[in-house]
Amino acid sequence: MRRFAIAAALSLMGAAAFAQDVKTDFDKSANFGTIKTFTVKIGTSWNNQISEKRISDEIAQTLVEKGWTKVDANPDALVLLHGATEKQRSLNTFYSGGYGG
Repeated sequence: MRRFAIAAALSLMGAAAFAQDVKTDFDKSANFGTIKTFTVKIGTSWNNQISEKRISDEIAQTLVEKGWTKVDANPDALVLLHGATEKQRSLNTFYSGGYGG
């Protein structure tokens, strides 16, 4: 039973990983050692200010931990965030029968 539970947990984690669609693009010959400053901006808003701020702050914190400095003007690197969400709407109806009797 324990092996089944572990296998089920691992398969659920794998399914969650496939649900993400993350794309990165950078020049593989670039020397990132010369970059010391950065700023984070929202390129395409996904209309959720709480998650936009949370992600911006997490990226900034990670870069600061790597030794970069966050600045407001003239950064060496500009981190642009593009996001999208999908909202599904559902309609719940209740049908109580017919007309009359």
